Amino acid sequence: MILLASRLGLRIGDIRNLKLHDLDWNKKQISIIQHKTQKALLLPLPEDVGWAVIDYLKNGRPVTESPNVFVHHRPPYDAFPVTSTLNHIFSSVMVRTGLPPEKNTNVGWHTFRRSLATNLLQNNVEINTISEILGHSDPDIAGKYYVRLDLESLKKCALEVEVMGYVRKNS
Repeated sequence: MILLASRLGLRIGDIRNLKLHDLDWNKKQISIIQHKTQKALLLPLPEDVGWAVIDYLKNGRPVTESPNVFVHHRPPYDAFPVTSTLNHIFSSVMVRTGLPPEKNTNVGWHTFRRSLATNLLQNNVEINTISEILGHSDPDIAGKYYVRLDLESLKKCALEVEVMGYVRKNS
């Protein structure tokens, strides 16, 4: 789940609803209808993500007839309800990694989408492409909500300003 969110920018609702038939192993692609927008989204299935999903299916997923990739690990082994945010999974993973979120911080599944968008922007990926990856129809959404300025990189672009003598005299 974490890799699907962090590497592909999938919303938690789309991860929760991911079906076995959405994974095309031969083409190494994921094809879904996004829960939030009801729009089709086709994404590559990176090797590390694919292997993690295979490992989960073989070694972590309970035996079930559910078409969903991710299911409850307590009976009945069925899909998570549409209302489930899966924040308990996010929180337990963060604690196990030694990265519990600080109090009063807005950290959750969407953090991965923001991080991916920022990372892509820092690697000179155009905002339209980032918007497509995140499944937005309007590129402004990605720019407004997910892309955060990297102040260190921005400082590298700053020009040195010459301070004139008369400015120093009046200070």
